[in-house]
Amino acid sequence: MSFEPTDALGARARAIAQHEFGHFVVSVALGYKPAGVSIHVPSLEAHRGKCWEAPRDRCETLEQVRDYLKRRIIILLAGAVSESLDSGTHQPDTNRAIALLRNGETGAGDDYARATELVALLHSTMPIDDEPLVGIEALLNQLFNHTVAIVVQNGQVISELAYSLCLLASTQTENLAALQYEGIAQMPSFKKIVCIQL
Repeated sequence: MSFEPTDALGARARAIAQHEFGHFVVSVALGYKPAGVSIHVPSLEAHRGKCWEAPRDRCETLEQVRDYLKRRIIILLAGAVSESLDSGTHQPDTNRAIALLRNGETGAGDDYARATELVALLHSTMPIDDEPLVGIEALLNQLFNHTVAIVVQNGQVISELAYSLCLLASTQTENLAALQYEGIAQMPSFKKIVCIQL
């Protein structure tokens, strides 16, 4: 079943593509080079997406481990925040993003489970002489707010790249489409990614 960008299946494809491009764009913004993005949307009931990103850093100090964990958590949270982007304003709906993460829609629940596990690990590496020691929930909220800020800066880019992937998928058998890093890097939108230093 093919779709138009304006019908229900097209809207579902767009949400999935925005989710995956959220992971992709935020990975690039944080200095990584993800391999690519794909979506497969044969029907409203059966759909999936994938961003091939696996940041691997050599960490030689505990501070580098903490920095890596923060970036990895932000990348995981970026999918749901990007999925909540309004296609007109390119601004995220943070309440919807939180609901996506906590309710597990479109794989966001898996991202949230991994992010909360990494937050607990990050928390356990923090010096206990820091006063006051930030709690796990507060740390997760801080990283969520960092994620929102990065997505806001790159919202238009995420939306544009997602739309390109949806257009490609709408012309393919079973609405399956993939773009590799090299192809994405040639798109005008890619050059507008705002890079971030944490």
